[in-house]
Amino acid sequence: MRRLIRLSLATGAVTALGGGLLAVAETGSAAVPGSALTAPESALAQAATSGPTPAPTPTPAAAKPDFNGDGRADIAVGNPNATVSGQTRAGQITAFYGGADGLSFSRRQVITQNTPGMADEAEEDDRFGYAHAVGDFNADGYSDLAVSAPHEGGFVGRVFVLWGSPGGLTGGTAISRPSTTVSSWGYTMTAGDFDGDGRSDLVATGHSNVVFTYDNLSPSPGSRSVSSRLLPISTALGGVEGLTAGDANGDGRDDLIARGMSAANEVRDTHFWVPGTAAGLAVPPHTRTLPAGESVAIGDINGDSYGDIVVGLPWDDSDNPGVPGHYPPGTVPGGKVTVRYGSASGPSYYGRTITQGTDNIPSSASPNGDRFGYSLSLGDINGDGKADLAIGTPGKDINGVEGTGAVTVLYGTAAGPNTSFKIQQYAQSSPGVPGDDEPGDGFGDSLGLTDVNGDGKADLTIRAPQKGQNSLTTLRSNGQSITTVGATVFNPHALGVTQQLPGTNS
Repeated sequence: MRRLIRLSLATGAVTALGGGLLAVAETGSAAVPGSALTAPESALAQAATSGPTPAPTPTPAAAKPDFNGDGRADIAVGNPNATVSGQTRAGQITAFYGGADGLSFSRRQVITQNTPGMADEAEEDDRFGYAHAVGDFNADGYSDLAVSAPHEGGFVGRVFVLWGSPGGLTGGTAISRPSTTVSSWGYTMTAGDFDGDGRSDLVATGHSNVVFTYDNLSPSPGSRSVSSRLLPISTALGGVEGLTAGDANGDGRDDLIARGMSAANEVRDTHFWVPGTAAGLAVPPHTRTLPAGESVAIGDINGDSYGDIVVGLPWDDSDNPGVPGHYPPGTVPGGKVTVRYGSASGPSYYGRTITQGTDNIPSSASPNGDRFGYSLSLGDINGDGKADLAIGTPGKDINGVEGTGAVTVLYGTAAGPNTSFKIQQYAQSSPGVPGDDEPGDGFGDSLGLTDVNGDGKADLTIRAPQKGQNSLTTLRSNGQSITTVGATVFNPHALGVTQQLPGTNS
C-alpha cells in the first residue's frame, strides 16, 4: 500500500498538521478539549459564497473554533493545491459555519490571497492553506484563524491571520518570517495559551528546529511580541514537522508537542513535550521525549483533569523501522496507537498501546498498509466529561476493496479508552453512511470531533481525500454515541474552485 499524502483534519487540542486539508482546532487549558474542533468571510466573501449569518455577541474565551460567535463550532478546510485565477497551487481555505442542522454549503466562505482585505495576492505555488491554526488571538471572544503560504516568494513563506467577528472571518494581517534562516515559513503551526494569560498564542515555524511564539496578536502589528525556542530536533529532514498544543500537566497552561527527527538518534517522527510556563514555553532540558508517531492528539480521556497524549504510529514493520532518517522502532503490522496519560508532572511513562490485534478492535486479515492511527481526534461525544477517541485507518481494505479506509471510535472511561464494548467502526459502506467503498478513497485520512450543531456533543467529520476530490462526511452524535442518522456528505470541489489532486505534482 502506498504511503498516503498527509492532509489533515484536527479537532480539540489537535491542531492542523502540515498540508492540512480540513482543520478544526482550537486549544486551551480545558481538560476535555474535544468540544472544540483543529485544521478558513463577511468582508472576505467570494463569488458563489453566501457566508454566515451574523451572530450575537459571544461569551468570552469560547472553547471551540467559533469564528462568528454563535455558539456552534466551525470548520476550516484548507486546499493548498487549489488553482486560483489561473495560478496553479496558489491555494485556498474555506470556512464552513456550524448551524442547528450541522455543516452546510449555504454557510461557507472561500478565502484566497486575492480575497479583499488580504495583504497579498495569489501566485503559482504559494500553497496558501497548507497549515492553519485556530485561537482567540486578540481575546475578543471570537476565534481567529492563522493560515500559511509556505512557498510564497520561492519558499520564503508567509503567515496570515484572519479575524473572527459577528459576520465571520475578516481581514488578513500578514506575519513575515522572523528570521532569514527560516525557509518555508508557516510550514507547521498551532495555537494555545502557553503562558496562561487567557489569550491564545500562535506557535509557528518553517524548515527549522526553532519555533517562534507570537503573543498579543491583533490587527495592529505593533502590539505583538515574539520569542523563540530551539528544540532537540535535527534539521536533516527540514526540522520540525508537526506541532500540537494541549495541557498535559493540568496547570492551566497549554503545552507544546513538537514532532521531528531526533537530533540525538536521528529517528524520524519523534515527539517532544515542551511544557508551558508563566514565561511561555520552557526550554531544554525541561522537555520530554514521547513515543514516536505520525499523528498526535491531546485530551482528557480518563476524566482526571489532565490531558492525555495519544500518538499514532501508522507505519508497518516493512517500513524500515529504526533506520536513521526513516521510521522509528516499535512499528507493528497495520499500525498502532499509544496513549500516555497526563499527570501533575506532565505525560507519564504509564500508558497503553492499541492495535488492530487488540481484543475487540475490528481487525484485518492482512493489516500491512492499513495505516491504523494515521489520523486521530478527541472529543466528548456523549457529554460525560471524558474525551472519546476517533482513529483513522485510511489504508484499510473493506469487503475486498483496497485502500477504501475506515474509522474506529473508542469511548473514554476512568480506565482510558474502552476497548471492551461500545466500539464503533465506520466505512463508506456502513449502513446509513452516504456513498460506497471505492479503491484508494482513503476514508479516515483526516478526522474532526467537534460540536457542529450546538447540542453540546461532539460530532464526527471524516475526510476521504480521493473521493470526489476531498469529500467530507459528518456523522452526528445522538447524545450517547456516534450515529449514521442524518449523516451528510459534501465535496469541497463543488465550490467550483479548480484544484490539483493531492500528491500530484505537489
